[in-house]
Amino acid sequence: MAVGIDLVNVNRIKEDEAFVSHILAEEERDAYYRRSDKKIYLASRWAIKEAFIKALGKGVSYDKIIVCNEVNGKPYIKYGGQVYKGVSVSHEKDYSVAIVIVD
Repeated sequence: MAVGIDLVNVNRIKEDEAFVSHILAEEERDAYYRRSDKKIYLASRWAIKEAFIKALGKGVSYDKIIVCNEVNGKPYIKYGGQVYKGVSVSHEKDYSVAIVIVD
């Protein structure tokens, strides 16, 4: 079992297309464009992906990691044909924090 955690300052988020394409998988971009809270959405996805990469212990391209949500809103990750459910994310004012547990 491995654990990764990451904290992102929402104010550091750039909403330009190059950054969005770098962080989000194609499957995530539609949801991003429909959101009113784009910066928080992007910050939370970045935190989740950073935490996942830390838990894996190897470099992975952000746009290859797909963060999805269950019907109840709980996030999970799809990567490399596998599903990782040990994901939690939280927001407080200017910060998003995520933890990922990989078995």
